[in-house]
Amino acid sequence: MARVAIGTITENPVKQPIQGGSIILLQDELVDREALLVKLNAEKERLEAEISRGEKMLANRNFIAKAPAAKVEAEQAKLDEYRRQLDVVLGQLN
Repeated sequence: MARVAIGTITENPVKQPIQGGSIILLQDELVDREALLVKLNAEKERLEAEISRGEKMLANRNFIAKAPAAKVEAEQAKLDEYRRQLDVVLGQLN
């Protein structure tokens, strides 16, 4: 059995048991934080734009009056899902 121990365990280690031992992965070394922040901010902007679009559509009386009820319900469901996704992204950014 081989043993490897390099460095010191700092924040947020992930321990994965395997047959005959375990592996400890340091999350800080696995994630490019800057790239992740860029990706999360881009997703935040996309979701905010989708939410704005959905809110405007559902506030449009002509759309509500003319669209089939199923279409209005689908747009409301999409809006709710975008809001849920935005909450997740904001939680990851904080």
